[in-house]
Amino acid sequence: MSRVVLSAASLGITEAEHKAALEIRELFATGVFIHDPEGAIDRPNGFNMNFPLDETKCGTTCCIGGWMYLAMDRDRTTQAHSAGHYVNHMRSAALKDLFYPPQEELGEINYDDITPGAALKAMDSFFAGNLDWAAAVGADDIGEIDHA
Repeated sequence: MSRVVLSAASLGITEAEHKAALEIRELFATGVFIHDPEGAIDRPNGFNMNFPLDETKCGTTCCIGGWMYLAMDRDRTTQAHSAGHYVNHMRSAALKDLFYPPQEELGEINYDDITPGAALKAMDSFFAGNLDWAAAVGADDIGEIDHA
């Protein structure tokens, strides 16, 4: 099955954001990112949707937007001075719900609980022009989730 990837213009984002998002999507797809729900920041490739970027001498943990910022900063294609600045102020408006999933789509799931696999599914739905966090995290089946 082929993936649908709309253009930057169709998605309402910049070419730099499109390139960075595709790069980060591939890192999710190849299992590079490790879920860091506790915010331990003890690996170089942590993932937690609850904060844009946190670094220690032991590692780095970012959300989708934070990892995109790092890719654009490396490529010198952003004017943002930090991941938080990019995610909160400099990102294209079309990325808001990808970076900040609406709670009504997550059900009882917290940002910390969003896994790299769920982020990958959300990114794929975003690229297809139909962002669907509920399907990505399984919140549309929330009654079937056991929180014990």
